[in-house]
Amino acid sequence: MKIYKSLMIWSWQLADWPNWCFDPVGIFRSLKDKFMCEKSKALLKTLDVEIADIKAPIETLFGWQRLAVAIARAFYWQAKLMTMGEPTNNLGVPEKKMVLKLINNLREHWVLIILNSHNISDVFLVADRLVVMPRGHKATEKKNSESSSDEFVRFMVAALDDSRAVREMV
Repeated sequence: MKIYKSLMIWSWQLADWPNWCFDPVGIFRSLKDKFMCEKSKALLKTLDVEIADIKAPIETLFGWQRLAVAIARAFYWQAKLMTMGEPTNNLGVPEKKMVLKLINNLREHWVLIILNSHNISDVFLVADRLVVMPRGHKATEKKNSESSSDEFVRFMVAALDDSRAVREMV
C-alpha cells in the first residue's frame, strides 16, 4: 500500500466529488489521489516528518518511518491518546532522536501519550510524569522534575518502593 493511501485510509470517501459514478477515464480517481497526496504531505509536515516519496510503498520505509506513518494516521483521525510500546527499541541514535522529536511534536498538539519503555533516558527526555511498575505493581509515580533517572532505575529494579507515598497522593 502506498504511504499516502495508508495515511488517508477511507478519507477519499469524504472528498467533495462523487464516489460512485461512471468514470471510464479515471478522472475522479486521479483527483482523489492528488487530494490524498496533498493532505498526506501537509500532515507529515505538521509533525515535522520527512519522507522523500509519498507514493512509495510502506514496505520500503525504515522502521522509524513506518512508526511515523502510523502515528501520523492516528493524528489525522484526531486521536487524543496514544500508547507506544518501546518506540525507540532497535533504532540507531539518529532514528531514536527523530522518534523522540515526533513524540514531543505530538505533545505540542495536546496528544496524551502513554509510553512503555525500559530506556529511562529516553523517557526522561519526553515525559512529564513517570510511573514505575516492577512486577505489575505501582512502585512510584512522580514528576520527572521531582526525581532523577538514577532514582527511577532503583524503582525499576525494585530496590525502592514508594507505593505507600503513592497511595497517600491519591
